Amino acid sequence: ALDCFASLADDAASETLADVVYVASAVARAALARCESRGAHRRADFPFADSRFAHRTLIRDGRVPVAAPS
Repeated sequence: ALDCFASLADDAASETLADVVYVASAVARAALARCESRGAHRRADFPFADSRFAHRTLIRDGRVPVAAPS
């Protein structure tokens, strides 16, 4: 899915579409970084909430931390 976002961003016909693709990519990266289910975010491979992820996910330079918080 993330490769698809990169392709869409490259081919975006407008700045607005490029912005939408950027936000969608950020949401997908943050969701993949969480090894849990919480609220509307559900993962079949991690069906339960994990209190270690009860925080905001900060994205810097397009990168999301993937390690579970300690």
